[in-house]
Amino acid sequence: MSSIAQAVTPSANPVMGLVSGIRATKATDRAANHQTSGMRDAQSQLNPYMETGKQANTQLANSLSSGALGGNFTTGDFKTDPGYQFRLAEGEQALGRKQSAGGNYFSGQALKEAQQFGQGLADQTYNDAYNRWLQQQQNTYNMLSGQSAQGLGAATNYGDYSARIGDTMANATIAKENQRMKMMSDIYGGIGGK
Repeated sequence: MSSIAQAVTPSANPVMGLVSGIRATKATDRAANHQTSGMRDAQSQLNPYMETGKQANTQLANSLSSGALGGNFTTGDFKTDPGYQFRLAEGEQALGRKQSAGGNYFSGQALKEAQQFGQGLADQTYNDAYNRWLQQQQNTYNMLSGQSAQGLGAATNYGDYSARIGDTMANATIAKENQRMKMMSDIYGGIGGK
């Protein structure tokens, strides 16, 4: 019985080895393609986050290097502060009405009152203007650095998927070569056994 099994096995093994090797190779290709396709899809989903993160990082770097962020609060920042501008315009208008009504619009007293008003307004509003400026600086920085960090996370995940795709393809190549070697061994073993 043992000699019949040995006599039948070599003639069946080459064909079966060839068929199973071809099927296994194709299955390995399909599995690797499915896995790779899923990872590439995940990568494409990360692309928008990487792009906005890159843009935010560039804008943040440019803002920091130009002094638009992280600079010093200047007189120009104070003078262009919307709160200061509004109070200044309203105060000057009220002062002008008062002086016109009293008939001393071009008097020395009018100039003195205008100077006192301007100095008092600056004293009152400087700190508020600074705090608004600082809050805007912090908000802009937080927004850009948050988006930049989100982009970094997406890029890290993208890189992980790239590495996994490489591993999948490498493992598939090794598995296919192992299957081919086994198939060749089965075929040559079957031929040599005749």
